[in-house]
Amino acid sequence: MTEPELLPAGAPPPKRPLPPGTSVCRLPWNSITALLLSAAEAAGGIAGVLSVMVDYLNLRTTFGRKIGSYQSLKHTCAEILVGLERSRSHVYHAASLIAAGEDAEIALRMAKVEAGDTFAFAGDRAVQFHGGFGFTYECDA
Repeated sequence: MTEPELLPAGAPPPKRPLPPGTSVCRLPWNSITALLLSAAEAAGGIAGVLSVMVDYLNLRTTFGRKIGSYQSLKHTCAEILVGLERSRSHVYHAASLIAAGEDAEIALRMAKVEAGDTFAFAGDRAVQFHGGFGFTYECDA
């Protein structure tokens, strides 16, 4: 794959047809890579946090019931799962635009924001669900 043609910010795409193998992008190549990789890493982190949360919710028992059976905790886990799938979808879409040589700036920024927000929410909920143990160094939450 060749380096994309760099345009000044806000410049319209060129009217001339581009030769095969080139792409138009308003971001430098290292910014494209950084945005894509940080969004993909956050999506992987969300999956890891969700796995730790679900394992703990199925392990901990209170009043004779697994705490994972409580509806409010199930809803939060489902919300995180939906955020994970949204993040993955944004990352895949941005990567496919880059591979096709199309302008991926908006898709990259959407992927980064979605993954970052969901990762922060998932991390916060994981610490809360683990209770006092969630704040200790030994806990993976």
